[in-house]
Amino acid sequence: MLKIAQRNSDQLGFLINDLLDIEKLIAGKMDFNVVEFPVSEAITESLENIQNYATEKNITLNAQELSTTTIKTDKQRLAQALNNVLSNAIKFSPVNGQIRIWTKPHGQGLRIYVQDEGPGIAPEFRERMFQKFSQADSSDRRSKGGTGLGLAITKELMARMEGDVGFTSEAGQGATFWLEVPAA
Repeated sequence: MLKIAQRNSDQLGFLINDLLDIEKLIAGKMDFNVVEFPVSEAITESLENIQNYATEKNITLNAQELSTTTIKTDKQRLAQALNNVLSNAIKFSPVNGQIRIWTKPHGQGLRIYVQDEGPGIAPEFRERMFQKFSQADSSDRRSKGGTGLGLAITKELMARMEGDVGFTSEAGQGATFWLEVPAA
């Protein structure tokens, strides 16, 4: 009973924080501290911070081909966006699955890719992917949990940092999300 109460309390805390973040973003009241730093540093820190969650789910995080390019953005907000994408990848990956993380130059910036081995994204859900409270399984008994705000927050964060977010997916083939950030 205590574990259930703790899990429900944690879920409520996540929901409150997500609601506050999305409202701040929409109202233009979220502060951003834009600095220059190596993208590999931000990715490594995010992977270290989410490693326990991956371990709980028996998921391997495999970072490769990480650029040392210096980017110019808010490091904390980028970490928040990357954490949202990574936690979704972990959430939807099968037990003993692997998540690949890599970077690649794109236009005047750089993209951070996160690829999972999950079920992929149903075509009918793709249009709503970045909308508030969107979840592919919106039933009362959904198995994955979450608030349905993480990707909406990520989209707003990336737009405010002059970046972008997107994905590719085929049903049954997993999904690859990317965050695009400006180079310094």
